[in-house]
Amino acid sequence: MLGLKYQRDALRKSTAYHTVQIPTESFADRHLVLDQSLTQQQYTDLVDHVVGQLKRSRFLTKKGWKNLKIDKRCEDETFANLRPITDKIHDICIAWDANNGNRLGNPSARMQIDPRRTTNSEVNGGSMMVDAQFVLTEPSTPGPPTNNLPDTVDLSGPAEFKREVKDRAANELKIVGAVGHIMFNDPGRRFVIAYTIEGTEMRFWYFSRSHIAVGEVFDYHDAPNHFIRFVIFMTFASRVQLGYDPTVVRVRDAEDNIRYRFEVDEACGWIIPYEDLGVDNYPPAPRTLQGEARNFFLTIKVDQEVVIEDSQDVAAGPHVDDIPFFYTDELEPAKARPPVVRGSLRRSTVEEALPGVEIEPVKDESVALAPVLVHKARVHRRIIFQEYCKPLSALCDYGDYAFAIVQVLEGLNYLRLAGYVHRDISPGNCLFVRNARNAVQIKISDLEYARPYDAESSNVTPLTGTPGFMAVEYQLLRTHFQATADDLPAETQPAETPSADKVLWFRFNFLHDVESALWLYCSLLFDTLPADAYVKVSPSSIAAVQNFAEKLFGFSLEPTRRRYGFIASIDVEDEAFDKAVKLLETLYHEDKTYGPTLLKGIKTFETLIGFYRAVEKTQPVQAGSSFKWDSSHFQPKFYRILQREFYDIHLKLRGALNSGVPFRHVAALKRTRAAAETPSGPSNNAESSRPTKRVKTRTTAPANVTAPSQSRTDRRPGLRENPKTVYGKRT
Repeated sequence: MLGLKYQRDALRKSTAYHTVQIPTESFADRHLVLDQSLTQQQYTDLVDHVVGQLKRSRFLTKKGWKNLKIDKRCEDETFANLRPITDKIHDICIAWDANNGNRLGNPSARMQIDPRRTTNSEVNGGSMMVDAQFVLTEPSTPGPPTNNLPDTVDLSGPAEFKREVKDRAANELKIVGAVGHIMFNDPGRRFVIAYTIEGTEMRFWYFSRSHIAVGEVFDYHDAPNHFIRFVIFMTFASRVQLGYDPTVVRVRDAEDNIRYRFEVDEACGWIIPYEDLGVDNYPPAPRTLQGEARNFFLTIKVDQEVVIEDSQDVAAGPHVDDIPFFYTDELEPAKARPPVVRGSLRRSTVEEALPGVEIEPVKDESVALAPVLVHKARVHRRIIFQEYCKPLSALCDYGDYAFAIVQVLEGLNYLRLAGYVHRDISPGNCLFVRNARNAVQIKISDLEYARPYDAESSNVTPLTGTPGFMAVEYQLLRTHFQATADDLPAETQPAETPSADKVLWFRFNFLHDVESALWLYCSLLFDTLPADAYVKVSPSSIAAVQNFAEKLFGFSLEPTRRRYGFIASIDVEDEAFDKAVKLLETLYHEDKTYGPTLLKGIKTFETLIGFYRAVEKTQPVQAGSSFKWDSSHFQPKFYRILQREFYDIHLKLRGALNSGVPFRHVAALKRTRAAAETPSGPSNNAESSRPTKRVKTRTTAPANVTAPSQSRTDRRPGLRENPKTVYGKRT
């Protein structure tokens, strides 16, 4: 498994284009507003009243908070006194409210400080530890608690503390990772408000499913009002104000598993007629998908905006106070790292890359090198589809999987005919149903990142997609024949994205979607084994393959040297591709019947490189401020040739045992082997004779989730068996 720090750093990099910094006052006015019957002046008077009471009780002095002194010996001791401070603020507010008409209402959350305690999670990967958090007073999950640990779903206001400012980069990593866990765990969470402290310096954070806003740094001794207002808000804000979606309710089924009930306006339910399926909610494609093409996409039955408290649920767009936010450089804490700039570059850079190509003059070359804020206002929509599907990862037969790749390529070809690139092909976005003949029918979903290929735009957007399945040259922002191994660091480190001076013009194209489809099959071979072959393969061989796969399917948006080498070594002398084939042969060599057939799917990368060569040797054309190849160069035969290769694999595998070749995931097989090797019966250990306490735990995999991608922080509710299934998304 990839290291937690590595995953957090990758998550932080992926949010760089969507993060802005705003003044602390503006942060409070936008995100820390109580909607109770308090005017702005009354809210200000309340904060002033709390300050006065804290001074009378000696919690506050002229030099700031009396008990918040930096303890050089222990970080926990330094910030443990935050709890009595927040309790005192709570008591003062309760007394004030009793004398002012009970305008605040009952507290909705209380602070807890326990940096050693893990939370409960409803899904794998949703548990976490933070230094402090506010916990809801009313649990979100029905029924008795599983244990004495807080549920991730009930956490708001997560916090990370460090005694020294030089550790700010570590705090940024941790808070981004913690909120990623919260958003991944809870399909009903619209946003999360958090805070970080380094020494005496404090910042507020706002994480939504469209962007991140960070308040300016302030000293909590010099400006205690900011912290007091934050505590009042986190203590008395309603669930809606804390980011919870009241239209998503947790329930328990007959087997005591957690399920989600999504509220849908019955007035508009099931009245949308069957129509030709366009491409999501974006401007109409040049050609609408009709006839046979509709079989490869979901049928929308209901598409409606989510309304919360009589208002449209909208994630706010850029504000006049917003400026780019740069995360702290871990090696040089005094500096901040700007995100890599996408889009057109200096005229000289493009001319060097494309000699002989005429370029329209750029008025101000420095503009192209400036950071670009790309987040925008997003409307929360809820969509009901006709089909109940499962993710591609739910298949358990190699033959079915090969046939699924055939269909994914067919669906991508239809998208090409419509003039669109998908930009996020992954197992979670390739769903399937069984048709009348029990055959797999692929449905390509999640078209929120789809874009018209021929649009006259610079395509200035952040990297989008699931890292393990992204095309390598898209990760590098350059073609295979312009990137060199010298541009990449050591194999054990993720490759640094080229700087603005080195990034050449770039645009996502149709072959990048095709490459993602091949990565689907490649990941299958690295992650699974034939169900009856596990006992024949040595644990060392499995460990070697998994170690290779970790560096091949990295969590980062930036490719590792091995991932780049896997593609580049097909065209130049390098060992990465050959090593991958040899490692896989150690897993499948025992089965002469279908082992060689399975490995033929890896060879399709060689075919793909030939297609890249055919396109990239042609002359690109200018489109707005970027360059692209004419769409006519992406020929239908590219898809047909690859489809034929995977269909041959499908036929041979289906005929191998007349019933296909079932597989199991290596992780599941390892657990089975460990259980089989665990000795049973009486033990000589005296401890084993003692009675053990049986603890009932909840199932952590809600049935309504359609296998979320491993790098997506924007986790959404998926499809459920109930025909009135709701798929929550933002467009």
